[in-house]
Amino acid sequence: MTTRKDINDLCRRRLGDQFSPNEFTDLQINQWINDAIADYSIYFPRQIAISISTQAGTCLYPLENIAGLRSVLSVSYPSLEGECTYLTRRSERDRRGFYGRPVYDLKPDQTGHWVLVLGLTPPEGETISMLVEADHLYLASDPDETTVPDLHLELLLLFVRAAAMQEQLAQMSAQNEPSSLLLSTLGANANRALNEYQQKKREFLAGMSAGGMIQVWEN
Repeated sequence: MTTRKDINDLCRRRLGDQFSPNEFTDLQINQWINDAIADYSIYFPRQIAISISTQAGTCLYPLENIAGLRSVLSVSYPSLEGECTYLTRRSERDRRGFYGRPVYDLKPDQTGHWVLVLGLTPPEGETISMLVEADHLYLASDPDETTVPDLHLELLLLFVRAAAMQEQLAQMSAQNEPSSLLLSTLGANANRALNEYQQKKREFLAGMSAGGMIQVWEN
């Protein structure tokens, strides 16, 4: 996998800012990398398989350990006969009833973290299997490896380049009596970089398969 240091180096090469004195600090570039990951996660969340051990008589299972949880794609667990039971999402307050049925719901706890609510209460020691969508991991140190696939690293680089050009424009605008010609050039460059990023993102979105797993809701 690709580390934060790898992405930082790629960004500096793309910006032509590899040698001292650097125009942009590592702190700036690393923050832009995480900003890029945050934006990327909105459109390309990662899928994670989660396993939860059941407890006797318990139908509530906190999901606070799943960082950046966005949605739950499927919930299942084996029945006493060993067959896998897939649950359908239904509101806990549904008039047709909830408990005693093969359904699940999600609700926030007092701290705002999501809790899985099961309609059926599985026996002790079974395994609830979940497929979820969540944000990609933010990178806190140089050795941290990104969960963004290498195929999509170009999006992170284009985001950082657009952010760097916006920073150049902001710094020039803050000067006393900035050159109007230079401001115009920097503004055009910043807009072009942003458009290139948006265009590449549209290309990746268009290239995604039209199929795939769909969240099942019960109406």
